[in-house]
Parts: sequence; structure tokens; C-alpha cells
Amino acid sequence: MNDEQYREYLNSPKWRAIAEQRLMIDGYTCQGCGSRGTASNPLQVHHLSYRFIGSEENRIYEDLVTLCDACHGNIHSVMNRVTNADGRRGWKDNANIPNISVWTLSGADRQSKEV
Repeated sequence: MNDEQYREYLNSPKWRAIAEQRLMIDGYTCQGCGSRGTASNPLQVHHLSYRFIGSEENRIYEDLVTLCDACHGNIHSVMNRVTNADGRRGWKDNANIPNISVWTLSGADRQSKEV
């Protein structure tokens, strides 16, 4: 899926319904900082990997997380950082992302979630 197709998908009724389910699961709260979202820092649903785009309805608990715009930007910065001398970039270039634990960045809620 190219960038244009991905943007189209993110505007589809299917994605909107899936994203709404994840938002409800997370109590409309950023899982990074605990924000409830604002007009200038809205909540978004982030893909932990890009392997299941188009079939997320089967992976809502494992592959999606609610983040505010600021935390979402920080996650993408980490995903895109160069991680070796060959220029590989973080999670973005890793087709075999292992199970990881997601922790709130604020430390307020230290519950681990297997993804």
C-alpha cells in the first residue's frame, strides 16, 4: 500500500469504525501521557506495526493504541530514527516486530500491555 492509498484508507468508514473501537477501549485517553485530547492536540489511533493494515478488525487489541498528536509524533520519531550503519530505520523497516510491552510515558499507570 502506497502513501496515497494509506491516506485514503484512513478516511474510510471501515478505518473510522475500527479506530472508534480502539478509542473506546482506551477510554478516549492517550496511552502515552494520559491526555483526553484537545482541539490542538487531538487523539489518534496508532498502528504498532503496518503488517495488518486493512485487517485491523482482528487485531484491535494487539496492533492499535490511542495516542494524542504529540505522543503520536514522538512515537514516529522513534520509529524513523536510524538504528544501524546501513541506514535501517527503527520499527518502520522491521517486518518482524516482536511482542513488546507498552508503558505510559508519564509513569502514572505502569500496567504492561502485550502487543
